Amino acid sequence: MEKLCELAQADLLELVRSVDDQKGRIQELSEDQEAELAANLPLFIAAICVLNRYRFEDVLTSYQIDPLELQQLFARLDRLGVIELLPENRYRLQVSRSFRWRKNGPIERYFIGHVLSSFVDRKLVRTQDSFRFAWGTVSDATAQRFIERLRSVYDDFNDAADADAQLPLEQRTGAGLLMIDLYTWSTPNGRKISIALEEFGLPYTVHAVNIAKDEQLEPEFLAISPNNKIPVIVDREKNRSIMESGAILIYLADMHDRFWGDDRYQTLEWLMLQMASIGPMLGQTHHFLKFNPGKAPYAEDRYAAETKRLYGVLNKRLSESEYLAGSYSIADIATWPWIARYEWQGVDFPSYPHLLRWYKEIAARPAVQRGFDVPAIGAQIPMPG
Repeated sequence: MEKLCELAQADLLELVRSVDDQKGRIQELSEDQEAELAANLPLFIAAICVLNRYRFEDVLTSYQIDPLELQQLFARLDRLGVIELLPENRYRLQVSRSFRWRKNGPIERYFIGHVLSSFVDRKLVRTQDSFRFAWGTVSDATAQRFIERLRSVYDDFNDAADADAQLPLEQRTGAGLLMIDLYTWSTPNGRKISIALEEFGLPYTVHAVNIAKDEQLEPEFLAISPNNKIPVIVDREKNRSIMESGAILIYLADMHDRFWGDDRYQTLEWLMLQMASIGPMLGQTHHFLKFNPGKAPYAEDRYAAETKRLYGVLNKRLSESEYLAGSYSIADIATWPWIARYEWQGVDFPSYPHLLRWYKEIAARPAVQRGFDVPAIGAQIPMPG
């Protein structure tokens, strides 16, 4: 369904216009347009074909469809704005080179539910088919180097697919790449997961969900996060989405058997402390002390005192242990982004020297530095004087 093919039998003017005249082209279909495609398999197949430059004759040959039915499907694609019909069953694409399906939109959900599992589960019968899993322990620098190479491969694949679309049909074959999608914003909970993905050395694609613009309330996001909260990951390899930052961290640690500290249950203890106390309490401190000062003195006093108490709990633990669970773990990854908002919390950070030592050590980790500003808005890690 996703084989690459040529847009042939177009005169030179049409070819130049289809490749070079990108102004005003569609970048993304609407939710309703995608839903119409996803609800009609023949129409969806026709859309995939034209996006991959199938000729009318190529579609007939590949899918043994009735010519009149295919003309009707092309006419519907014309009404949807995907193509502009031309004489003799030719067409001009109306989408730009940067066209992408909506993030977690109807087409992506259809692909995950009906296509991806078959792709992963199928037998590899062609000589060019490949499914590989590799594991090893490497330095942070090495992990980052491979992540950058994988991202480069992803970009190269898209560029090659666009270039090869002009080759004859028989010279091309279907192909695809899999990776993790991260739906996030620049909050402590969001940074937990971007930092974790960097620490685990996993390639991922960032989908910014701007909570200031209520993008977390859009139907496509609610489909993977019913509580309308970031972050969420979609693991293409496992064909599943995971919401809630604590659940995501446990999932990643289980899948890759890393960052469990010295003891799994001790790690879970401190992770649960972050999820149940540090995050909710410090979040309320931000709400009352940072964003609404003077409006609720009782609430300000209550959450300021609770913040100092929690800082004391962490400081005592870190006077006994280098990290929360002995060695560096998902509990540290979960807790650190909340302490990184210390400037909002009205605390005297130097009064908690063991917590301060821990904070600075983690801030120096390359993976933490890479994962902090995700999605990229120019954020810098705050550093106490």
